[in-house]
Amino acid sequence: MESRGRSVLLVILLVLMLATTWLIARPYRMDVVTETRTETIAFEKQRVASPELPVGTEVIVQAGKLGRKTTYVYFRERSFLGKVSSRIEVPAGDRPTERIEVAAAPEIVEYGTADEFTVDLNASAESGVDIGVIGPKGALLVKASGTIRYWKGGTCGPEGDATHDYTFTPIRPDVNVGALMLRVGSAGPYVPYVQLTLTNGMRTVTGTPGEHVRAVVNDAAGLYSDNTGVLRISVIVR
Repeated sequence: MESRGRSVLLVILLVLMLATTWLIARPYRMDVVTETRTETIAFEKQRVASPELPVGTEVIVQAGKLGRKTTYVYFRERSFLGKVSSRIEVPAGDRPTERIEVAAAPEIVEYGTADEFTVDLNASAESGVDIGVIGPKGALLVKASGTIRYWKGGTCGPEGDATHDYTFTPIRPDVNVGALMLRVGSAGPYVPYVQLTLTNGMRTVTGTPGEHVRAVVNDAAGLYSDNTGVLRISVIVR
């Protein structure tokens, strides 16, 4: 028993001596530690010219997608008796600085460059259709063709039906029912197609370059659903 007790005592003394030696020789530590952070990667926006789209129009062909990455920041920590006493950021050197977890996908937008094209206006479209923008010279040339059927049986072309005695109130009561009308911008008046200036077979819509032009059939709000047929509008941007 005495021999075993001496052995235990010797072990305890040895541990104490080693601990004392460590405290005397190295009371502090200097270590480089790594801190990780998660960051969002913004997606790029790319614009691609499309000769198949009219001037002034844009289409998003690919939605953008945010990415995600992990970044690494390094610090030199000084500790005394196991407690951190100072912490200073240090250069990464040869150590990695980031890792891509999810790659970002760009948003791709196609914009139109075509200055000659055709647009179809469905007679049942109460909101009409955007036929393009006023060109850099301040004009949009249009030529309409086709026949539509409105209400219970009346038919007409872009000029509308001058003989129809309607009992409802269309967009413009002073213009033939079923007539093609065009408006520059979002608040301007609708102008009958046949009243636009005719030059070399095409009629001219004028306005500020870049303004959109909308075409609509002259009918009453809520009564477009029984209309059929399409007016085809040839457009040249000028």
